Amino acid sequence: MPSVFYQKILPQEKVSPEQYSEFLERGWYRVQQILMTTDFIMMEGMPRRKESIEDFKGYFQYQGKEVGPVFWLRINLNQLAKPKKHPFQKFIETNFRIEVKPFEYHPAYEELYAKYLNGIQFDASPTLFDYIFDVEGGDYFNSTAINLYDNDQLIAFGIFDEADTCSAGIINCFDPSYKKYSLGKYLIKKKIEHSLQKEHQYYYPGYFSTRIPKFDYKLQIEPNATEVWIREAQQWIHFEPSLMNKLENYLIGIY
Repeated sequence: MPSVFYQKILPQEKVSPEQYSEFLERGWYRVQQILMTTDFIMMEGMPRRKESIEDFKGYFQYQGKEVGPVFWLRINLNQLAKPKKHPFQKFIETNFRIEVKPFEYHPAYEELYAKYLNGIQFDASPTLFDYIFDVEGGDYFNSTAINLYDNDQLIAFGIFDEADTCSAGIINCFDPSYKKYSLGKYLIKKKIEHSLQKEHQYYYPGYFSTRIPKFDYKLQIEPNATEVWIREAQQWIHFEPSLMNKLENYLIGIY
């Protein structure tokens, strides 16, 4: 199957857990309230990796923007070794209150998202509502929230979707004043723990790019259990760092 520039499906009703698992299995993902897939990302002034890899074939452009390859990832939960302990786990679980519940949009999330937006250095939706919902505000996915409170103050939250055999990470936000506790990484760890409790087989964190290093944290979640989607072969394979330049050349070559 050739590479995909962009495809989307707009659900008209709640997406069933079985349907959602099938889409994720085939390299699709949820953005707002649509299901989409792509093998490329477009942006102006696309950042390059610090290292120079001569074998890379370089960018191409579309509608005046630079285009770079992306590849979908998943964590094979059946392949997890003994999980690493988060460096601030004991402090977090001793000093903060943790709540796991079905996601329901409310103003406290929006207030924290605004703080988070001011502390990051890449483009994102102007509001959490825009990030999660479409203009009509439909809700077609089974989402769960992990909330962290310092006393009664919401300081971090993570939202993920649950299907029948897997889960998909959607967003993590935290108050920038708590940045030193690596709350984003902690929320990912808790999402995976929850998925294991539900006996899920996979956790889908989205895509990474061979061009843009800001997504590389996804490759460090569980390196020994990380798989990458090869669309042409319709196959998931184990990710190795040595694949980085091979993946880019492969995708640009077939496009």
